[in-house]
Amino acid sequence: MFDKPWSLALTFVGDTVYLIGAGLNRVIMENFRKVSPPLIGEFFTVAARLEIFTKWDQTGLTEVFEYVEKYWHRDRTDLASKPFDIEECITFIESQIQEADRDKNAEALKNLVTIRSKLRGLILSVLSQFSAHATMSMELLTFGKLIWRQKPTIITFNYDTFLEQGIEQASGFNNDSVQLVAEYESRDPSKPLQASDKLLSYHSYNWNPKLAYGIKFDEVDLHIFGNEPVSGKDFYDYSENQLYTWPILKLHGSINWFRYLPESILDDYVRKQIGRENESPREGFVLMNNPFSKVDDSFPTRGSWYLDPIIVPPTLFKHETFGITDYGKILYPLWKMARNALSTCKKLIVIGYSFPPTDFEIKRVFREAFSENDLEELIVVDPNCDVAPRIKELTRFQGQVTPYKNLRDFLLARCHDSDLTLL
Repeated sequence: MFDKPWSLALTFVGDTVYLIGAGLNRVIMENFRKVSPPLIGEFFTVAARLEIFTKWDQTGLTEVFEYVEKYWHRDRTDLASKPFDIEECITFIESQIQEADRDKNAEALKNLVTIRSKLRGLILSVLSQFSAHATMSMELLTFGKLIWRQKPTIITFNYDTFLEQGIEQASGFNNDSVQLVAEYESRDPSKPLQASDKLLSYHSYNWNPKLAYGIKFDEVDLHIFGNEPVSGKDFYDYSENQLYTWPILKLHGSINWFRYLPESILDDYVRKQIGRENESPREGFVLMNNPFSKVDDSFPTRGSWYLDPIIVPPTLFKHETFGITDYGKILYPLWKMARNALSTCKKLIVIGYSFPPTDFEIKRVFREAFSENDLEELIVVDPNCDVAPRIKELTRFQGQVTPYKNLRDFLLARCHDSDLTLL
């Protein structure tokens, strides 16, 4: 395995950049319960409506509920019915973790890390519940079609893969996929896939999200039966697996990105009994097919090793998270690419992102990127009329902002400007 992911100094194609926040996902609806993916203050209320609280009862959201009730005096019933600032909660936990670490209080540190892990698991579990519903949204599918045509650079803070699903659908079905599946089923399973095998580039659709993230991973799941992993070197060495020049830069990580942890799911006794006591921990960053969706584990696993989802949770200490973990190895290159894309773009479209006070780093990136770059067009899609002036000031934009209240209005305007049809 490689000790860090490879990153490329991409040459960006086109002059259009999209900045996308959680507001984009309001067009997605879980049909049975009539609920959309949550904004930052809605995770507990949405989790309750999705009945995730019930599933977690078997394994332990208990510590989380006790913690919130102790410091915010909010019980489970109250959390299920009223907004709760999960960003403040995780920031509070991070602050206590830092104090426990300074005081060398191992027991407090362990308890706090457990609570943080379960909160993060709750966030990812809630988001994963909507994966099957994303492509039922006509607005999302039409937006995916627009992105597929424009091929812009996309900067996003969303952990989910809803946008990727929309672009996949818009790109169309891969006509070679049937033949490739037949080849896979007839191959000798005892032989590993070679870099020359076309199976390495197999994907059901013409657009492959594994090539869209601007970086290379140490291990990649093939888009084939059984989530078969291959080394990143073999995957990216194949001639057809070149990274796209119009990336999706996920600055806070993604629900399908992981890193290996040095902890084994097997205790020392079991490892000794099966002759694996000297087995070295697996290392590296993993790009998986399926997002983290379990509600019964703090960490997912692969083989006998734990995996850690690569997401930066909502907290005031986002930047410190990069340094405390090795997240920075994979996320810092993305932030640099985002700044480079913004520093040369002429058209900026911001959808569902309001530049909250906690996201100082992106404000810094904007001020640096637009210190010399003169934007020619600014479009803001947000129901809050206070957002557009905020973005205009950060970009030093001198023209008239084009505002839209929601994604549907934005798409309808695009339909008038082209042959795009709102599905």
